[in-house]
Amino acid sequence: MSTFSQKVEFSTSMYVLAHGHSPRGRGGWAFYFGNDETPWFAAGSKTYTEARKEATREAQYRNVSRVVVGS
Repeated sequence: MSTFSQKVEFSTSMYVLAHGHSPRGRGGWAFYFGNDETPWFAAGSKTYTEARKEATREAQYRNVSRVVVGS
C-alpha cells in the first residue's frame, strides 16, 4: 500500500514535441505511468493543473515516480 508521500516527476517533452508548447488549458488529458504504454485519462474535461493533480494521486497509488504527459 502506498503512503502517498512520494515525489512524482512529470515529463512534458512528448507533449511539447507534438504541440509546440507546454501543456496548458482545458481538455482531455492522457498520462503514462512508468513503463506502462497504456494511457490513463483524467476524467472529463479538466484544466491541465486539475488533471495533473489527479495523475499525481494515481501515480502515488500505483507507486510510480515518473509520469509522461500524453500528446
